[in-house]
Amino acid sequence: EIQEEELPLTSSSRLVQGHDRMGIVPGSDSETVAFRKALGAMLYGALGAVTTTGAAAPYTHTIRQSTSIPYFTVFVEKGTGASVARYKITDARISSLELSWDRVGTLRVKPTFVGCGMEFLASSFTVTTTEKIADGGFRGLSGTFDVNGAAAVVKSGSITITNSVEPVMGSDSVTPKDVFPSMVSVDVSLTVIPDDYTTWRSVLTGTTSGTTLAATPYYGTSTLKFVRDTDTDLTATFSRLKFATEMPDSDPSGGPVEISLEGSAADPSSGDAFTFVLRNDVATY
Repeated sequence: EIQEEELPLTSSSRLVQGHDRMGIVPGSDSETVAFRKALGAMLYGALGAVTTTGAAAPYTHTIRQSTSIPYFTVFVEKGTGASVARYKITDARISSLELSWDRVGTLRVKPTFVGCGMEFLASSFTVTTTEKIADGGFRGLSGTFDVNGAAAVVKSGSITITNSVEPVMGSDSVTPKDVFPSMVSVDVSLTVIPDDYTTWRSVLTGTTSGTTLAATPYYGTSTLKFVRDTDTDLTATFSRLKFATEMPDSDPSGGPVEISLEGSAADPSSGDAFTFVLRNDVATY
């Protein structure tokens, strides 16, 4: 992101006389498959705290939100031969991380990094850990999905962690001096095919049998588990989600009804608002 402003100068010409460069904020957007090793690093990078148990694989990593998040270096290589561009983004933090899925399709991950510096490289960087789709990805197949403690038919959805990382700009550098995370928000979006309208009614009235619209928000729970194999899975647990919903459209031709549930995590009176538990063969992050 290049930040430039017009210079406010008068002239006999009606054209802009020049521009003032105010700063450059390096960053990186990408989307890929949620691989078993990289996923843990990204979740830790977005939330900041990880506790690992187990003396041998599979190790269990419990990832929670913390007051700080770690820095990364992001390496990029595009093109080939004389047209190749190689560079790295330094002292970067994850501003947002989105996990998304559709039916039994592979779990996707989209990290957005905001960094302090950018350096062009003369040669290729060395990849120390390579993961390929042939290794397999996380899927809802054989997983579990529940809303408010009951099994639910979840067609698709997304989980978005947002740190709203802001660059700290000074007067002595065109790039940020630091990148600072603000309040973390975790949003869950689920497309559910329900057996009845009790969940929809609860969000509006506060209870499954309510008759009047509630004056306070409705908080619910959800657990989402994705599986790669018997030793590798991801379980996302949300203990306090502020749910919102709308009445689904009517289809005159019939068919299953889809309800959209939009949840936003809030701090409970005790315990964690959410946790991500990842089992894989990585000993530490």
